[in-house]
Amino acid sequence: MYKSSSFDINSTILATGLFLATNGETRDISSKILDGAVGEPRSIPLNSAEVYASQRKLIPYLLYAHAGGLLPLSLEDERYFRRCNEVFQIRANLFERCLVDISGSMKQGGIDPVLFKGDDLRQHYPDPWTRPSADSDILVHPKELVGASEALISAGYKHGVIKAGRAFSEDGKLRIYDANPHSARWVHESHHQIHAFYREFNCPELVPYIDILKGGTKYEFVTANEVRIAHIVDLHFNLAYGMEPSDYFHHFRSLNIGGTSMSALAPEMSICFYAGRAYYDALISNVDSVYDLIDAAIYYYKYYHDLDWDWIGYYCDRYAAWAPLYYFGEFVARFMQRPMPNVLMEKLAESMLSNRQFDLGPFIPKSLGYLPFGSRDSTIFA
Repeated sequence: MYKSSSFDINSTILATGLFLATNGETRDISSKILDGAVGEPRSIPLNSAEVYASQRKLIPYLLYAHAGGLLPLSLEDERYFRRCNEVFQIRANLFERCLVDISGSMKQGGIDPVLFKGDDLRQHYPDPWTRPSADSDILVHPKELVGASEALISAGYKHGVIKAGRAFSEDGKLRIYDANPHSARWVHESHHQIHAFYREFNCPELVPYIDILKGGTKYEFVTANEVRIAHIVDLHFNLAYGMEPSDYFHHFRSLNIGGTSMSALAPEMSICFYAGRAYYDALISNVDSVYDLIDAAIYYYKYYHDLDWDWIGYYCDRYAAWAPLYYFGEFVARFMQRPMPNVLMEKLAESMLSNRQFDLGPFIPKSLGYLPFGSRDSTIFA
């Protein structure tokens, strides 16, 4: 069975993800990604079944890396991962149908739902299922939160919480408990999204894949001849606590999902969102953030020639996000040959020098699970 470490996986995944994001422009970079890194990688031995159960986002990248000669796979593992990809395709098609229903329900109430994260990112890959996700993320204006919640319920979703870590009971019942109204009020006042809305689906198309699904996740119920899954919607009324709606609602893109036009987050906002997550997850939360780095690179490459650089500079100033964008700018200049404007990079550098408490240093090696940085000599202060 396939075995590797997070270091081997993540550096290969990043090289493969950038190859996909840039339509093949970033060939032969895997050996350069960790130049100058120090420390030891965090090791996570995996076999193919464990990859599906706990690291399913890896699978499409592993297959692309294998096809490109970056990663050897046994014939057994290749077949297993290809069948996993077929599962992702079925789930992606189901999620698209769900989003069409949700969009119709919200638009009847005068609400324009905005897609971001997985449902949006899937549209930028060669195959939508290359970016598997377990849920859907929908953004609405804070003033539309109640109406959006009612629209989801009208579309067949139940709002509540799951207990004991699984959405389904042992007899296959969707196990949703009403959210405490005091808790809901606290979330609205102190957070940025409402967890979560659930809708149950019977999926006969997935029955041939029961051998894969029985390892499962907490959102699947599998028997010998039945598969049911819960589609989860996280309803966001902000991207992060404390942000002003005018900043993330300044403009949108239009997507075609299942023949239905839907709005999606502006590319500038998506770049800042994912570069920030990749930076702070790696350096503060101490978790691998390679997928966030790839996601930021995808938006950067796809919309590079149309980006509003002044708005990115404004965002960095307003939310002290100079370091994530500066180090991300260094990264894309090196590996994607599409540098940020010199004026913007100089402005970010000056702001970091004036606000050194916000500069935690470069984050690319740490985002790949490499521990730790040997020194801060490579920060902007060197």
